[in-house]
Amino acid sequence: IMTSHSSKIKKIIIGIGINLENYPYLSSDAIKATSIYSLTGEKPEYNKILNQVMESFSYYWDIYKTKGFAPIKKEWLSNAYGMKKLARIEYKDQELIAEIFNIDDNGFLEIKHQDGKIDKLNSSNYSLRLI
Repeated sequence: IMTSHSSKIKKIIIGIGINLENYPYLSSDAIKATSIYSLTGEKPEYNKILNQVMESFSYYWDIYKTKGFAPIKKEWLSNAYGMKKLARIEYKDQELIAEIFNIDDNGFLEIKHQDGKIDKLNSSNYSLRLI
């Protein structure tokens, strides 16, 4: 959060959502929601999950501070679903057909249009499904 009296960032608040026992019904088939309970059939242990999330965050934060984004990006790309595949992408009230091309050095998804043009998408502004 930036203050109006300074250009320095003093605090950052990061939020994530993990569906532990329930999950939202989504009318779009672009994303299939689920929960830990639905996947395992067991009631999740909240403190254990919170500890695992915090340990993982700390692990990657340490990597980022010491080595930068490059090793995180490499791992991200090795696990990214649908890379180099054609997808239907809903973005800014339009539907596009493009190849899921790359994740750039700032974490933006790069898509390659059929004419070869490459666009960068912010992860909060699109949904996609493979064709």
